[in-house]
Amino acid sequence: MKKKINKKGFTLIEVLVVVLIIGILAAVALPQYKKAVEKSKVSEALMNIDVIEGAMQRYVLAQGYPSKYIGGAELLDIDLSGGEWIGAAYETDNFIYGLTCWKDGCLTGVRDSKENYALELYFSSSEIHYVCYTQETDIGRHICKYLKSQGWQYNDETY
Repeated sequence: MKKKINKKGFTLIEVLVVVLIIGILAAVALPQYKKAVEKSKVSEALMNIDVIEGAMQRYVLAQGYPSKYIGGAELLDIDLSGGEWIGAAYETDNFIYGLTCWKDGCLTGVRDSKENYALELYFSSSEIHYVCYTQETDIGRHICKYLKSQGWQYNDETY
C-alpha cells in the first residue's frame, strides 16, 4: 500500500527564489525612488527661489540696492511654506535659504538639509545667474545635471 503524500506549503528553494526576486526588484527600484523624491524636493526649492527672486526684484525696484549689506527677514518679510526665520536664514524641513542684498546685487543661497547639493541665484543690474553645486555627492550630481537641462550652471564642487 502506497502512502499518499500530501504536499502543503512551499519548499525552501521556492521561498528562496521568491525572496531573491523581491530583493533584485528592490535593489533596482530604491535608487530610482530616491531620485524621484529628491526631484520633488527640488521643485519645492525652485518654487521658493522664484518667490524670493520676485520679492527681491520688487524690493530693488522700490528701494534700490541697499547701501549696506542686509539679509534675511530684514530684507524680505516673506513667508515661504513650511518654515521659519532663524537669524538671517529661512529654514524648512528640506532646505535652508539665505537671502542677502548689498550695493552691487542680491544673492539667494539654498542648501538642502542633508548638504547633498546647493543652489544659488545671483542678480544685479547687469546680470542674473543660477548655479547648482553638487556638494560632490551622487545625488547632488544627479540634481545638478537635471537643472543644467533647464539652463542652470553646473559646478561639481562644494558651495
